[in-house]
Amino acid sequence: MYISEEIRWAAKYPFDSRSKELLELIAYDVSEYTEDDLRFLLDKAYERASKALDHKYRIIWDNDYQEVVTFYLALLIIRGVEEDYIYRVFSDTEARRAYDLLREEEDKNILSIANNLGFKVEVEKDGRFRLSYIEFIKVSRELSAIHWKLYNFKVEAGRVYLNKRNLARLCSQRIKEVIYEMIKNIPSVPEFILSYSNRLRKDKEKMLRKIERYDFSDMGEELFPPCIKWLMDRIGGGLSHPGRFTLVTFLHRIGYNTEDIINVFRRVPDFNERLTRYQVEHILGMKGSRIEYSVPSCKKIKSYGFCFPDENCRYIRHPLQYLIKLKKRERHD
Repeated sequence: MYISEEIRWAAKYPFDSRSKELLELIAYDVSEYTEDDLRFLLDKAYERASKALDHKYRIIWDNDYQEVVTFYLALLIIRGVEEDYIYRVFSDTEARRAYDLLREEEDKNILSIANNLGFKVEVEKDGRFRLSYIEFIKVSRELSAIHWKLYNFKVEAGRVYLNKRNLARLCSQRIKEVIYEMIKNIPSVPEFILSYSNRLRKDKEKMLRKIERYDFSDMGEELFPPCIKWLMDRIGGGLSHPGRFTLVTFLHRIGYNTEDIINVFRRVPDFNERLTRYQVEHILGMKGSRIEYSVPSCKKIKSYGFCFPDENCRYIRHPLQYLIKLKKRERHD
């Protein structure tokens, strides 16, 4: 393969083992990116990292070399933030980018990626792929959508049959883990990179503070966004883990205390107070990892399968923005 083709591959899939080998040949020492003629790449890397935290990415670019380098510089910037949640959002966004690219790949290329990720994939003459039952279960269990249940796939002789889109999605799930580990395994971040990391942290904190300024305690259930109303209406029939997680974080953020939230879940037919209390306190950072989780974004809620937008959902990216929008409208009415 010609070097230009190798760089193109690395630009598309910078996490791949082939791409890492190429980077060692074409990249400068990290410190050299502070030079006047290369500093623009640091700025591009910052932009890539910042947009990734807003769940934005691009699949069309002008320069393959720059696309490769900005990925690795962005990893350093993200690592310097020293926040696990940031690592995971960046990894998720880059994995989604890879998914969009993989869906358009030739079979041989998606097979190459899959094999490099540790999958043992076979391809049928009709274009379908086969993956071992064990590997399928191991990766797909992290995917909450109902169409990933095993009964939706043909299973024969210990192999699960997949189309290209299915395989690309499973690859992206593994890619997310690979990128996350790449970030975590960076031993140290140069001082000049930390200035970008600190700027990124401040920019994201500013955005969160803007939402946190609002007091939602006076807003009743009738003003909840459609996704939350949908979850509230279905508590009696039981909710999926993403559904419970979303509802708990949302109710907590608008002023419900632990007891209030537990009382909401008393509508569940097989309500278990001890288990419910543990789950709620874990999500609120009172138990377990001690991490107080944030309300999922609209994009995440959409991936969970309970996004049912109304006219007030236009131009918002977070369910709390729905409440802010209604609150502002009240002032003008």
